[in-house]
Amino acid sequence: MVKPVITWILVADAARARIVCNDGVGHGITDVPGAEFENEIVRDRDVYADRPGRVHESATTGRHAMARTSDPKQQSAASFARSISNHLTGSAAKGAFDRLVLIAEPTFLGHLRAALPKKTSEAVTAEIAKDLTHARNDVLVKQLAAVLAV
Repeated sequence: MVKPVITWILVADAARARIVCNDGVGHGITDVPGAEFENEIVRDRDVYADRPGRVHESATTGRHAMARTSDPKQQSAASFARSISNHLTGSAAKGAFDRLVLIAEPTFLGHLRAALPKKTSEAVTAEIAKDLTHARNDVLVKQLAAVLAV
């Protein structure tokens, strides 16, 4: 008997992610148990309670606000992408899936690409740059029709 090709589909944005599975043509998709993730969105006002500091101009008497060196939202999204990547990498090592499809909000898709190690990213067969985290499974099937025989 032929072993079915297991495809995991990650549907994510910077706040939430879930993994659904397709185990062959005509089988549709099902939720992977225990594969739902949530990230608390960090707001600027929670991190930066005060106005930015000010500096004196070296050549004149002018003063300027200092630029912030980091963006808390981007750092939070990158950290969330790394935690999802760790889960996917561990699952791939156990043989939980053969192929991986990424569906993510475009900016977060970039964080996922950066976070996935080479071995795990080799399993990625398709990417869809859309925010479908709130979509039901039947809507996901329609979106996947162009990249996967569901």
